[in-house]
Amino acid sequence: SKLHFPVYLIKMTPKTNMVNEYTCRFCADQKLEPLFPARDYMTLDLFGIYYCPRCDISYTKPELNEDTIKKYYGETYYGTRKGFTDNIINFFRLKKVTRHLNVSREEKSILDVGCGNGNFLLLFLDKKWKVKGTEIAVDSHFKSRISKYICKNRLDKCGFSNNQFDVITMWHSLEHLLDPMAYLLESYRILKNNGLIIVEVPNFGSWEARFFGDAWFHLDVPRHTHHFSAASLKLMLSRAKFTNLSVSYGPSPIYELFGITQSIINLFTKKKNLLFNLLNNKPNDSPASLDITLNILLILPAILISIVVFFIEALFKKNAIITAYGIKDGNK
Repeated sequence: SKLHFPVYLIKMTPKTNMVNEYTCRFCADQKLEPLFPARDYMTLDLFGIYYCPRCDISYTKPELNEDTIKKYYGETYYGTRKGFTDNIINFFRLKKVTRHLNVSREEKSILDVGCGNGNFLLLFLDKKWKVKGTEIAVDSHFKSRISKYICKNRLDKCGFSNNQFDVITMWHSLEHLLDPMAYLLESYRILKNNGLIIVEVPNFGSWEARFFGDAWFHLDVPRHTHHFSAASLKLMLSRAKFTNLSVSYGPSPIYELFGITQSIINLFTKKKNLLFNLLNNKPNDSPASLDITLNILLILPAILISIVVFFIEALFKKNAIITAYGIKDGNK
């Protein structure tokens, strides 16, 4: 269904000076609708969120290229997530793989696209799987044990063979890509017949995205170049020829509970994502004393509200995080 952003959100984030000249890269001739302006929380550069009513996908505009987007992935972008947090996130990701995997062969292989520090792949390396990852982060971001398994390039430049992997995962990486369809088509090529693809992204069709708008923690412009709903994510996978498609809503308690908490605080502060920067050891560039005070005062009530919202969203399948599953059917 179409996105219908509430009237109060449009009043909070007026579409002043938003051009209306962009078309959808997947529909070609479909003109995009301007939704709201949004600033990068790190540089304060201004961008716009535009929506395609035909395929239900939204874009960050103006569109960047491989050179201009590097500015937004400086060394300070890659923080260091706490080990406890990492373990919880990877526990749920591992469950999602094992629950949907239908491969009986003893020797299995997995590719994690946008593998971050590589901790997720270490779980499979310990299980004697063949592991590979792709990641553009600085070398210091990787765990030493996994570094040699990581290709530091675009997926199509990594030289993977046809039908090489049993599983391909994209945990919060598809929304970062300049051309997500190219990555999905390449994934289809290198996945084995009956292989499994798992794609997890923020849900732009969630209640959080609609309520918080440019204050939504998971918006993250301009690094998030595309913003998916469950419908648009399934459409993309279908166009890439994957079958047996399904979408699950959560549970991603770390992403969802923290996302709500930070989004609530963002509504009241000038500098966004201060709490996130602190927890991930990212520099905060001398925030105003008022913003620091507001973070301290709001964190407890925001956490309590996030717990309530988390369960309500789960009940109505409006979670902020969605995970799509697909199979490569080599007979099609």
